[in-house]
Amino acid sequence: MNLRPTGSAAASSKQVAGLKPCDIQEMREEAIHNVVKDFSKHWCVPESAVMYAAQRMKRDSGEIPGLNNIKDSSDYAAYKDRNGDLPKFKYNQAMKKDLRRMILEDIIPLRDDDYRIEPTETSSAKYSMESASPLLVAEDRKSYSS
Repeated sequence: MNLRPTGSAAASSKQVAGLKPCDIQEMREEAIHNVVKDFSKHWCVPESAVMYAAQRMKRDSGEIPGLNNIKDSSDYAAYKDRNGDLPKFKYNQAMKKDLRRMILEDIIPLRDDDYRIEPTETSSAKYSMESASPLLVAEDRKSYSS
């Protein structure tokens, strides 16, 4: 049994709660911008440098693009005034760790269309990247269980 929508139903399946795909993309971009802005404000680093890393880091990559630029352009004195005493070497380590976490957990799920979390038998999350649309993949899985 094929549960894929056809005709006008196919067009409407691309919309969520009356939103157009471009509206959803704008909401994603705004959410990414807000996450980057909050990170930049907390760690006193330039938004543009953090956005560069957020846009280019791959999920499977261990390397953060532009990390040296972020470290070089950070304002440690402003961070120290705002957040208390943390030695500079610990500041850089903590900022890098938080940057990696923020990109992997907050940015990539918003940025990448083929990224999704699936429940597993142990009720923990399974992260997967698939080339097909998540909506269509979910519909395909429904057809297998019928």
